[in-house]
Amino acid sequence: MAMAVEAPASNTAEGPTSHTQNRAALVPATRTAPAASQALSLTAMSVQDAWGFAKALAESSLLPRQYQNNPGSVLWALEYGRGIGLDVITTIQSVHVIQGKATQSADLMAALTRRAGHRMRMTSTDDRAEVTIYRSDDPDFPFTSTWDTAKATRAKLLNKDTWRQYPAAMLRARAISECVRMACPEVLHGAIYTPEEIGAAVDADGVPLDAPVPQPRPSAPEPVAPPVRPELSARQDSDESAPAPAAFAAAAPPKPQSIPSRDEVLDKLYLQAIGNRSHIDALKQIAGAAKAEKVIDMEVEGPPPTRERMTLGALIDLLLADAQAANAERSAA
Repeated sequence: MAMAVEAPASNTAEGPTSHTQNRAALVPATRTAPAASQALSLTAMSVQDAWGFAKALAESSLLPRQYQNNPGSVLWALEYGRGIGLDVITTIQSVHVIQGKATQSADLMAALTRRAGHRMRMTSTDDRAEVTIYRSDDPDFPFTSTWDTAKATRAKLLNKDTWRQYPAAMLRARAISECVRMACPEVLHGAIYTPEEIGAAVDADGVPLDAPVPQPRPSAPEPVAPPVRPELSARQDSDESAPAPAAFAAAAPPKPQSIPSRDEVLDKLYLQAIGNRSHIDALKQIAGAAKAEKVIDMEVEGPPPTRERMTLGALIDLLLADAQAANAERSAA
């Protein structure tokens, strides 16, 4: 007969640790977790054991697609989760590695905010979401973020499938992540965006869809004829038996050129747009290139001070409007 084991109470400098029900939601506090749960923790593992644990998890089909057969990402995510007090299950389900960046679900951001002692108030409808956070160290100053369909339209988000199917969930997630970044970014520990903000296709809960991403394969290069110098060709016409010099007898086939990924193309065009923000013709050319490369609807970081996420097309339109306004002012002067 199995016996229940009660974990000993932990103490801090301020006294015994206590947790209210609303703070414990979604993010279990490791200090009050039962001792048996430590079996799923990196705390007591050696480096070799942790790597073996990550490899075993990566072989499971129950994990999100970005973690399957990728033990390195599993280990990194688990260490990140351990650093902020998350158990293994919560980490795997709520922390996602997208394009090499750690992201969090909006629900996890909200839970971490409340666990840190800050107050969050939220109202949400199908066409509007508003989130307000009162910091525990400054309760009289509210931080508020509002997302509605008009704002999503300006950011060119409503053409995405998930936004058309689940507008209320997407507006709510955007309002949460934006408000948390403004009010208490320290609770995010570097993972400041949701997967959807990075560009991942997600479901109504903000979880990345398990759709495989095909990788382009470079085609094999066609054989290239060896170069022949004119004087050598003339000499061989007169004496076909004369051997060609070794340096021109054969040419090494060219190495296949690597095909840049869409993320690399996006980063390149984003930097070009920022660097040519005052040049109207250059921005128009960059917009054309973005459409041709099919990255015009991928999201990038917007200009300061808000650095609000928006599509590359929306950013170029914004920069174009600013450049045209500045040009009109110069002409009027």
